[in-house]
Amino acid sequence: MLTSIERYEQNNLRTLLNGIGKGAVDKIHASMKDPQSSIKIKEAAFQAALTGIRDGVMTYKNDPILPILRQEIDNRVNAYKSLSADEEAKLLSLNADQKKVISDSDKRDKQAFLAAVPNINNPGVKSHEKYKQFAESIKASGH
Repeated sequence: MLTSIERYEQNNLRTLLNGIGKGAVDKIHASMKDPQSSIKIKEAAFQAALTGIRDGVMTYKNDPILPILRQEIDNRVNAYKSLSADEEAKLLSLNADQKKVISDSDKRDKQAFLAAVPNINNPGVKSHEKYKQFAESIKASGH
């Protein structure tokens, strides 16, 4: 159960981080769709490529997209930096559907455990009439 909770919390964190990245990429796509921004970005990219050719190595120097990406990521991350511990816990904690899945799984595991015959390796105990009656009562009760 604890493993499931941890897995859900990690998934919630991953979803949050993916949202930050997707939002930043969406910002770049929006900038590229805007005719004025697109022209500026393409011209700056062309100039950066020329600089790379002159220097003999391509780097991110004068890259027009990287600053947009960094700024958008910084803006989105800064919104989370000021969260209190309680706000952070609420953000990453399980939602109602996740809690229901874990609860249902726990109930199912409990019933399976209660319906299982004890794993005893001693043949003398297994062949004893009381053990057989006990095993049959577990099977009959349908726990």
